[in-house]
Amino acid sequence: MIKGRVIAKSICTFAMSLCLLTSSVTAMASDTSASVIRLEQITGTVKVTDSAGNPSQIIDKMRLNNEDNVNTFAKSYAYISLDASKAVKMDAKSEAHVKKNKKKYELVLESGNLIFDVSSPLQSSESMQIKTTNMTMGIRGTCAQVQKVSKNFTRICLLDGTLDVTVKDPDSGKSQSVVLNPGDAADCLTGEIYGGCTINVGKVVFGDLRGFALQHLLTHPDTCQRIYEQSGLDFRNLTQQQVNDRLSNDEVQNLAPASGVTSKDYNGNTTTGGG
Repeated sequence: MIKGRVIAKSICTFAMSLCLLTSSVTAMASDTSASVIRLEQITGTVKVTDSAGNPSQIIDKMRLNNEDNVNTFAKSYAYISLDASKAVKMDAKSEAHVKKNKKKYELVLESGNLIFDVSSPLQSSESMQIKTTNMTMGIRGTCAQVQKVSKNFTRICLLDGTLDVTVKDPDSGKSQSVVLNPGDAADCLTGEIYGGCTINVGKVVFGDLRGFALQHLLTHPDTCQRIYEQSGLDFRNLTQQQVNDRLSNDEVQNLAPASGVTSKDYNGNTTTGGG
């Protein structure tokens, strides 16, 4: 009788251990699911702070929490992933913060530049948005470079897929929307200096892409093939020398003062960066 009780107790203990192990494995699987945003890889100096401004210790594939802020410094880059098919690369001297609520993701570009590469369309239960101070875009299966030139000027270079873009003037409340197609480039302009709320659409050319974006394309031939098939833009024979030359040029531009830097929008108008 005693022997039977010992056996029964051993079986019960084993069952409880099995349940705990199963729960642990399930939790680990959940932690590596698409609901987790990770800082996959960094180059150079990158800083992560929480919503209260407290710095986080950076480790490989670290988990980014809601309202975390990511800063890259000179000659420094950050890769952020949602899963194997959804990646964002931040340029040098850029800042962004992440927001997430279950399977709803949002990346707010506060300054600088990023490229996102979503090779597989999001599921119906998922949503992903990229925002700046004057622009919001909804992403499904897309690759594009986004530049925050100033608080009133966001430039988008869409390489493949389609994008629903909404521009809103925070002062007047006026808004305008456009659907961008593969190969389209758009300047999203707001504020009195640009006449309220305007979207100028042109075509992407090789010179529009910064070095960090070209580096991403160089190491992702499948993305280059997809871009070529959809937009006709051909990065399939891109070389490391071309990337290095563009990175060097970008570094010179990054050393320029933030204000007073002029460029042309896609209607040929002169615009001033900064702010």
